[in-house]
Amino acid sequence: MAGKPDIHADRTTLLRLVGVHDPEIIRAIGEWFSISPLVLEDIMNTGQHPKLEWQEDDSLFIVLKDAGFDRSRGCITHEHMAILWKDDVVILFQEKKTSRFDGVLERVRKGRKIRAAGGSYLVVALLDAIIDKYYGTLEQISSRAEELETALERRQSQNKLQELYRLRRENIILRNTLMPIREMVSELIRDEENGFGQDALPYLRDVGDHANQVADAVKALTEIMQGMIELQISLSGMQANRIMQVLTLVATIFIPLTFVAGIYGMNFEYMPELKWHYGYFIILGVMGVLAVAMAAVFVRKRWF
Repeated sequence: MAGKPDIHADRTTLLRLVGVHDPEIIRAIGEWFSISPLVLEDIMNTGQHPKLEWQEDDSLFIVLKDAGFDRSRGCITHEHMAILWKDDVVILFQEKKTSRFDGVLERVRKGRKIRAAGGSYLVVALLDAIIDKYYGTLEQISSRAEELETALERRQSQNKLQELYRLRRENIILRNTLMPIREMVSELIRDEENGFGQDALPYLRDVGDHANQVADAVKALTEIMQGMIELQISLSGMQANRIMQVLTLVATIFIPLTFVAGIYGMNFEYMPELKWHYGYFIILGVMGVLAVAMAAVFVRKRWF
């Protein structure tokens, strides 16, 4: 591994480390910048829950979970990342290499303004990039939910309904992942001695607004998908009731017909009607009239 990077005192420096599973590299960075071993442990622990801590040396340490949507599997994917802000140095630790922060990195490379604005503005820019990703993830989930709704309107399917249920569950996971980030930003805004200058505070509040908007949108989408599931269950119940209603009416019509047919199926020798020349046709006519009359009554009462 190369030596310690050059740090310029007159401008903000952003260091980006992709891959948090190499203890030697993490340990070397900890020695360069005098980072606490507990912080280094949280950086390498991909199961660490999101959190925000101010260290004794007034450095800011943030653990985050970035969330994406794997459309092929229909599930939320998580990426562990951490941000350490110490003086004018901001270190970004990422579990995987992504294009999430390409816009911020490009502004750092080309623009002196962002480098001169201080570490606080850079931290805000990184948080903003993460929140923007949640917008994209939410949009993908919403798009898939609309596709499932359209498919279920054309034809009810147990598989589609189960997928919609799983999608709602993944949306709840997205909400649970976003909530700690929103609380972190809110905590930074409320803390008057958080180290963020007056120039960076408006941008931090803007990020907080974005986080609140995404959280509200995720909550609304969860309720919408719950309504979609309940509607499909209600429609299935109504369809089953309709089928049972038709079968019940058909069975009801055939009850008197079966009664008449049963009487004339008894093996008695002395039944005067058996000797009628047109008895067979008369009984069939009576049965037909009974069936039509009962059907007419059901239709009139709107039972059929």
